[in-house]
Amino acid sequence: MGWTDRFWNAYRVVTNTVIEGAANSLNAAGSLACLLGGAGVSLSYSMSETIKAGYFGSVGVAGTVNLDVTAVEFNYGFNQTIPFRRDLLEKSGGGSYALNDFANPGTIFMISSLAILSGTTLRTFGANLKKWQQNREDKYHFIAKYSTDLESPSYKEYLYVNAESFFNSLAIASFSSLLAKNVLDFSIKDLSKYHFTYPFNGTNITGSVKTPDYTGPVTSEFFPLDFFVSQNTTIHTDYFNLIVNEKVKANAMTNVTYGGGVHLEPGHQSSAPLLAASATIGIGTYLAGTFFGKKILRERDERLQRSRSSSYSIVSGTFWDNKHDIEAKGDTKFEHTHSLQ
Repeated sequence: MGWTDRFWNAYRVVTNTVIEGAANSLNAAGSLACLLGGAGVSLSYSMSETIKAGYFGSVGVAGTVNLDVTAVEFNYGFNQTIPFRRDLLEKSGGGSYALNDFANPGTIFMISSLAILSGTTLRTFGANLKKWQQNREDKYHFIAKYSTDLESPSYKEYLYVNAESFFNSLAIASFSSLLAKNVLDFSIKDLSKYHFTYPFNGTNITGSVKTPDYTGPVTSEFFPLDFFVSQNTTIHTDYFNLIVNEKVKANAMTNVTYGGGVHLEPGHQSSAPLLAASATIGIGTYLAGTFFGKKILRERDERLQRSRSSSYSIVSGTFWDNKHDIEAKGDTKFEHTHSLQ
């Protein structure tokens, strides 16, 4: 084998690798788009749930104020301790928020449908490219082995390729929708059993409160407040000046209590119709794709056999073209896949 033969063999290998890689990339990208599109369809039908959120908060202060007043000249005074408690703030709130308020189910469905359509198109391009590449390789090996050209695929064979790719794409999207819907239903059902709150569980929980918007645990934090002032005040009269010493000392504790949580409430929309439709379409399109896949193999087998039988036959040591003879007899059937590799 000369260097030119080695060069063309290397060129053929590189070309085949590039074409195969492009076809596989188109198929993978299309399959991913169909998967995401199918899951998106299920998501668009699973947005009837409601998120309920609530919170509670209060601020209070309690402590004592000590007042000490002394008349310096008379060495007379009095001391008084005054306890106090005051609720400065108490507030609660919350509401219900539907999931479809954040994202339009119709928009999600449209985007998902476009993803499925795009994925089907990419997979169809990939399948046709792969079929074209397969025929190139078949021709190369056929010429090398039988020294004759191979019949090209018919329009019917390419039609079968497109049909197989189309139905398999729908099957991928349908099974993805079925799986996503089951996962979403299970997750929503499981999450709806819990109330997600802060604080969670722990020793810092001091109790629970009940308000129209929030029912759950709360936690309290305390902040000390200390205040002290001492000053002399002069009281002027017509007869004398009185100096009074005033001392005020306050000790207090500020109590901040708060808590909040969210809860997922399942919707009342039945998921049975979507599950039934996804399963029916998925099984039907899978069977259709399998049917057309077998048709493709049969068409290729028959095409290879026709090309082989038209090359030569050995009858009493004589080579002759028997293609039309076989077609006229019509009693020869080829049902097995033949590899030229």
